[in-house]
Amino acid sequence: MPDATRLASIIASSVPTPQSSVSRSRGHALLWLLPILAAIAVFVALRGAASHPSDANRGEQAAKLRLDAPGFDAELSASLLQAATQALHAAEEALDHEMRRPALIRVRKTVAEYPDSERLAFRSWTVAYARPERAELVLAMERLKSDAPDNLESVLVHEMVHVVLGDIELQLNASSSGGLHRHIPRWLHEGLAQVIAGARYLNGDDELLWYRARTKQLLSFSKLTSSFPDDDETLRVAYAQASSFLAWLDVHVGRQTVLAALRSWLAGEAENLDVALADRDRQWSFTRAEGFWAEDLRDYGLLAVLGSSCFNILILLAVPLLGIVLFKRFRREARAGARLDRFEAEEERRREAWLRRERARIEAERAAVYGYGENSIPGEADDLPGVEFDDNDPFGDDPSSDFDDRAP
Repeated sequence: MPDATRLASIIASSVPTPQSSVSRSRGHALLWLLPILAAIAVFVALRGAASHPSDANRGEQAAKLRLDAPGFDAELSASLLQAATQALHAAEEALDHEMRRPALIRVRKTVAEYPDSERLAFRSWTVAYARPERAELVLAMERLKSDAPDNLESVLVHEMVHVVLGDIELQLNASSSGGLHRHIPRWLHEGLAQVIAGARYLNGDDELLWYRARTKQLLSFSKLTSSFPDDDETLRVAYAQASSFLAWLDVHVGRQTVLAALRSWLAGEAENLDVALADRDRQWSFTRAEGFWAEDLRDYGLLAVLGSSCFNILILLAVPLLGIVLFKRFRREARAGARLDRFEAEEERRREAWLRRERARIEAERAAVYGYGENSIPGEADDLPGVEFDDNDPFGDDPSSDFDDRAP
C-alpha cells in the first residue's frame, strides 16, 4: 500500500502547472486521470501481495508452533520447524480449521532419551505420536525412514491432523450446550490422518481388506471408537480399514459433508454421528456408508488385488512355462545323449570287426611267409620271431606299423 501511495504522489507531482486555458484544460484532464491511475497502482500492489505471501503470514504460522529439540543445532532445528509449519498448514487446510492454541513439537534423536512415561507409548513400529488434548507431537528421529509412511513429511502431516482434530474437538465441546465432552472416534481420527497424509500405516494393503471382506472378517467400526486393538495383526487391519473407509467417504459422500457432520455432533446439535450425517445428506449415514463400503470391497476388491499383484501373478504364471521349457530341453539333451551313445557303440563294433579282419589278414600273410599251414598248432604264429602285433591304436599314423591303414 505505501508503494501505491508513493506511485500516486509521483504521478501527481509530474502534472504541469496550468499556464493558459489550453494548459488548464490539459490539467483538468490529468486530474481526472489521477484517481484511475491511483486505483490501478493499488490493484497491482494488492495483487502482488496476494500472490507472494508476506513474511508476516509465515511468522504467524510459525508462532503456532513451539519446538523442543535439545541437542540439535540451529540449522537442523530451523529445518524441523519449517517442516512442522508446512505440515500444520496442510492439516489446517484439509480440515478447514485454524489452530487457536500453539502446538508443541518435541523431538529427540532416540527413543531412549524420553522419560519412561513417554517412552512406553513407542511401540516397535512407532515413529511419532500425538497428544491431541495437549496439542503435542512427540517424535523420535532414529525411527524416520526415507519412504512413506515413515518419512518426516508424512509423519508430521499425520500427527498434525491429530493435533488439529483435537483443537476442533476442544473448541466445539466448549461451545456446546449442556457441557458435553464428546470425543472424535478413533477410526475417524486415524482414517483422516492417513488419507490427508497420503500414506497408510503398517502396510495394510487392499489384498488384506479384500480377503477380510470376502470372509466376513472386517472389524466393526463401532468397536474402533475409543481405541484400536493391541495385537499387531488386528491393529494393521484397523488402520487399513480406517484409511480405506475414509477414502471411500471422500469419493462418495465428500469430506466437507463428513466434517460438517462431525462438527455438528461435537457441538451437540445431533444425537449421534449417523443423525448428524443424515441431517447433512438424507441418503447417508455412517452405518449405511459402512455397508456400501464393505460391499464394494467384496465386489471390486478382486480387481484391485489383481492390479496391485500383477507382477506376482506374472511370476506365478511364468513358473509352469519355465518348467515346460526346462523339461523339453532335458528331453532333447537326453535324446542327443542316447544318439551319441549308440553312435559310439556302433563305432566300437566297427573298430572291433576291423581289428578281427586285420588280424586274420596278418595271420594269413605270416602263414605264407613262414610256411605253416592248416596243420600248424593254433597260436604258434604268435611265437614266431620278429613278428609283433599291436591292436591298441590301429588308426594311428605310426610309421613303424607293419600294415597299411585301411577302412573296414
